[in-house]
Amino acid sequence: MVMPILLIILLGVIEFGRAFELKHAVNGLSREGANLAARGTSLQQAIAVTLSNGADISLNTLGGVVASRVLSSGGTVRIEDQEASAGYAGRSKIGIEGGQVSAIDVSGLSGGESFYVVEVFYDFSTVTPLSGLARLVFPEELYERTVF
Repeated sequence: MVMPILLIILLGVIEFGRAFELKHAVNGLSREGANLAARGTSLQQAIAVTLSNGADISLNTLGGVVASRVLSSGGTVRIEDQEASAGYAGRSKIGIEGGQVSAIDVSGLSGGESFYVVEVFYDFSTVTPLSGLARLVFPEELYERTVF
């Protein structure tokens, strides 16, 4: 009688541990990509390095990277340049190239200041037979963004 409950708990621990590990990896990848972009690396190169370092979680096939250069000018904050990883069909959550920035607090920026945003998206899927139950707890897509 206790065995099914223990099995569900065990599978839940496995899924939680895996989700936590992937969330941590996606967070680190976004920080690394934004740091590279802020240090003068091109957006495409920052994306390539991020994808390469995310090979252990298959980031190039199970997700994507969007890198943006944002500029504050004349009281508006716009996305000056934006690149996405090849084959990634998703969209940035901060806006589109040429458009104003959303979802980021830009109130403290002075005119002429710029910053870089790297967003990493990862399609999370379960590895245990608890997929229906796991969908109540875990998102289908892991998302992290870093602003430098």
